[in-house]
Amino acid sequence: MIKKYLLCAVLALSSVILAAQPESAKKDSILKAALSALPDFTPVADTNLAYQFTIKINPGLLFSEQGLSFQYNLQNNFGIVLGAGYNEDFSGNQNFPNTGGHGYTIRAGVLQYLDDAKKYYFCFEGFYRNFGKITAVAEDTEGFTQGIDDLVINPLRQNLGSVSVGDGQKVDVYTAEVHMICFDAVMGYQYRKKHFVLDMFGGLGSREKTIHLHETGYYANPFDGSIGPFIPYATVQSKTIDNTYLDVKLGFTLGYRF
Repeated sequence: MIKKYLLCAVLALSSVILAAQPESAKKDSILKAALSALPDFTPVADTNLAYQFTIKINPGLLFSEQGLSFQYNLQNNFGIVLGAGYNEDFSGNQNFPNTGGHGYTIRAGVLQYLDDAKKYYFCFEGFYRNFGKITAVAEDTEGFTQGIDDLVINPLRQNLGSVSVGDGQKVDVYTAEVHMICFDAVMGYQYRKKHFVLDMFGGLGSREKTIHLHETGYYANPFDGSIGPFIPYATVQSKTIDNTYLDVKLGFTLGYRF
C-alpha cells in the first residue's frame, strides 16, 4: 500500500514539473521517475565466500569409509580442503576367523573458483590411505598372492567367497599392510542455497598402492567339514607388491556451510 501511494506521489509531482517540457521528454522522464521510485528486486549473487567454512559428507563412501571433509575459503575465489575417515575392509571370508581389516584415510587439496558466480571450480587434491593389518584366506592352489591382489584393488569385492569349508583343499592365511597414495585433478560445480551446499565433481588422477604381504600359515580344511586348527609356518614368507593405475573420480558431496 505504501509503495502504491509513493508511486502516485512521484507521478503527480513529475506531471507538474514536466508540464512545460516537450511531449516525448515528458514520457521518458515520467517513466524514469516511476522506475526509480520502485524498490530494487535484483537478486544479490552469493559470491562473498571469503572465510566461509563448509562441512561435507560423501554418500558414495559410506560403505567403505566413515569420515568428513572440510572446505575453508581463504579468499573469495580460493580455498583449501581437508578430510579424514575410518576405513573398513569387507573382503574377508566369514567361514574363517579373523579375516578382514581396517584403516584410515587423510585428505587434502586446494580449490580455485573459475567464474564470477563462484560456481565452477578446479581442485587439485590427494589422499593417503593406510590399512595397518588385513587378514585374508585363499586356496593353496591359487598362488601366493591370490586374494590379496584383488583385495586391495577393490576392497568391496567378495573375492574370497570361492574358498569353501570342507572341500579338502588347504587354505593359506595371509596378512598385509597396505599404503595407498592418490593425486587427482578435479573439476566441479557447487550449488549453494543458504547453508546447504551440493557439490558435484569429476576428475582423473593416479593411484599407487604398496602392499607388504606375509603368508603366515594355513588351515587344513578336511573333507569332514571342520575347518581345523590354524597351523603357522615356521618361516613366514614375505614379499612387497607395487601397483599403479588410473584413478577416476565421479560423484557428489552434501555440505553445510557456516
